Amino acid sequence: MEYVNERYSGAKLVQQHYRSTSIDPYEFRIDSFTFEWNDICFGIQVERERISDFYWVAYAERKVYDSYLKSFFETRNITAKISYPGYSTPTTTSFFEENPEADISQFEGKINLVIHSNIDDTHITPESFGWLYDFYCYCRENITNHYSVNITCKNNSINFNNETVYNNEKEFYAAFSTG
Repeated sequence: MEYVNERYSGAKLVQQHYRSTSIDPYEFRIDSFTFEWNDICFGIQVERERISDFYWVAYAERKVYDSYLKSFFETRNITAKISYPGYSTPTTTSFFEENPEADISQFEGKINLVIHSNIDDTHITPESFGWLYDFYCYCRENITNHYSVNITCKNNSINFNNETVYNNEKEFYAAFSTG
């Protein structure tokens, strides 16, 4: 808590999990905490006095979401799990940590997105989601950075990036792999 108070004065503790007090010798002894500060929800993990701070990771993810994804997903009321794995060098995290007021368009690295669309019994094929091709088109028109996207739904997935061109919806859906 000293660490958080020193760096994020006024941060609100949202959730906490204490594993260091576990009696089980085979359980990981990592305590985890979730805080909210300046409208950013982020995690802190502590293991044997070693602190892992995920504020700037959460900050960068929020910047990418707000700049590029929010207008697509929220206007269509789409819920999907979005993750931002393995940023290329320089990472968006270190970019924003060094330039917190910067615009995402100033980032010269690559933005990687993994999207898992909600799975339910009404969506049997990628086409049945009704928005995947629209999202591909949206990315082509609106994301100015280099990017790569992996979309997974049911047992189907597709990877595309800022250089990938599908001439039409049929060609896009034919590119999905199963497995």
